[in-house]
Amino acid sequence: MRSSYPLPEDLTQLAPPQDLATAWAMVSSLVARVQQAEGRTHELEAQLKQAEARAQQAEAQALAFAHAVQQRKQERERLQAALSRLEAEYEALCYRRFGPRERFVHPDQGLLPFADQPELLDDLRRAAQQAKEYVESQTPQRRRRRRGQGRRERFWKNLEHRDMPVAPRPEDRHCPEHGERTCIGYDVHYKLQMQAARFWIEVWRFPKLVCPGCAACGVHSPPAPPALVRGDRYGASVLADVVVSKFGLHLPYYRQQDMYASVGWLPSRSTLENLASIAANWLRPVARCCLELLLADGVIGCDDTPCRVMVPKTLPKLEPRNQRSVRMHEVFAAARRDGKKSVLARMGVYHSFVQRLVAYDFTVSRHRDGPAEVLASYRGLLMGDCWAGFESIAVGAEGRIARGACWSHGRRHVYQAEETDTLHARRLLGWIQVLYELEEVAREWSATQRWELRQRYAVPLLEKMGAYIHGPEVAAVLPRSLMGKALNYLRNHWRELNLYTTDGRLPIDNNACERALRQVARGRKNWLFFQSVQAGEEAAILLRLIQTANLNCLDARAYIEAVLNALTAGCTGYVSLCPHHWAQTHPEMIRRYRLEERRDALERRMSRRAQRRTHDPDP
Repeated sequence: MRSSYPLPEDLTQLAPPQDLATAWAMVSSLVARVQQAEGRTHELEAQLKQAEARAQQAEAQALAFAHAVQQRKQERERLQAALSRLEAEYEALCYRRFGPRERFVHPDQGLLPFADQPELLDDLRRAAQQAKEYVESQTPQRRRRRRGQGRRERFWKNLEHRDMPVAPRPEDRHCPEHGERTCIGYDVHYKLQMQAARFWIEVWRFPKLVCPGCAACGVHSPPAPPALVRGDRYGASVLADVVVSKFGLHLPYYRQQDMYASVGWLPSRSTLENLASIAANWLRPVARCCLELLLADGVIGCDDTPCRVMVPKTLPKLEPRNQRSVRMHEVFAAARRDGKKSVLARMGVYHSFVQRLVAYDFTVSRHRDGPAEVLASYRGLLMGDCWAGFESIAVGAEGRIARGACWSHGRRHVYQAEETDTLHARRLLGWIQVLYELEEVAREWSATQRWELRQRYAVPLLEKMGAYIHGPEVAAVLPRSLMGKALNYLRNHWRELNLYTTDGRLPIDNNACERALRQVARGRKNWLFFQSVQAGEEAAILLRLIQTANLNCLDARAYIEAVLNALTAGCTGYVSLCPHHWAQTHPEMIRRYRLEERRDALERRMSRRAQRRTHDPDP
């Protein structure tokens, strides 16, 4: 047996054996030692293989750890990006809730960031000068108040004036040196006082007439007048005050209880709720007529806002042919299955841009069934946000409806991206500012004149803006950034954003609907929810008439009372009872101070814009 290992030094120095036995002993010893060495070699080789296996395992673990570290790093980066995105959304929501309106003034150009069209600037300067002259001509009649000065309240001449003579003191009546003093006049001081609202009971006595001596003729009595409430226990003035307090002043019924209790009437909350329901049922045909007149204008805006409605104990009756009934049944069935006590319903608003008309509509969910039913026969222009439901309605209308998008929404997206992408944001905001400047110039113009101005100046500017947002200048903007989202919004709805230039009656934004929705949002903070679907539908009817009356500067209580009295008297001329028509025949019910406030606000806005366009310093 040969070995490749060298012999140790002690074996090489051994003397050769002298006999055969010694040789065999030496050979056996050497074989044993060789076998021991080979066994040690195998053991070392096994240890080496184990070490190699452990090294490979450690390497695999190191690779797995490195991969896990890389995954954790990517996850961290993703979470940081999500956190940054959520923080930006939170700041945007806080700004929308608590911040001021989006205002942009270009830092480099005091007049307009579109100085490459001198003709446009000359026209705007000319219009600004005319506006300035108009405001200055109106100022002598109504002196502009300085900042910090309050307006002196005027005591109306139609209020009762009660003389309150003041008896002089004896020391003021007699002079120690000259005797009795003579009165030469009075220092007049006016003090306003009030008395809480008064209730009174009207006692109607119907005479019973008989023929003397002839019982066969029977008893005759004049017929009772038509009644609003069964038993004729409440008059129109009471119903008008209840509904206007609830949906005009947004007072819940328990607050109305306190208000009425202070003047001697303590109704239950169910009584107040029943009175509001009765008023809504009487006013339903007038509200329906208002909606028909609004849809006949051909230029309207629409929007909606959430509001809660309680889930009924029993599901409503299903009407398969009625899409609203089907949707209502589905929503309430799903809510009962999930154990919910309320669902998030929607209150939609439809605003006319031709007349002072606004309509509300209640639906149990934000589904296209509600707007689709309201707009089933509508033909014309529709301004709204970019909700997919409005888009599907416009597509399903087969050309009856042309949908426009709101520039206020588009500007908001760009405004939110100003801090992260100042260059592109300021350029787009400057162009949008020019569009709004044009609209402000043409605010009091006719629809035809406004359309001509838009065709002359707004259309070329929009073409330039469209080429910019689709061009290579913004190609490097990340799609998920705030500016990328703003650009995607403008690109996806560019055709709808340009629709307002085709008709002078259509405004540039949908802010009128946004203002109408404030009434629902303000009331929602007070009455919190609707008890039933019927309550939501009745609220939409009452909001429709009360807010339209406020829009026309009417005394809403007097209007509702007059309409209820007319309806109980048998009036069927619902068009004449609509608020904007009723205001024309009852000018004494128009609140003049509201008209003056609107006029003063318009003049202040015109003055500020004129000063900015003409570079005049602030006063």
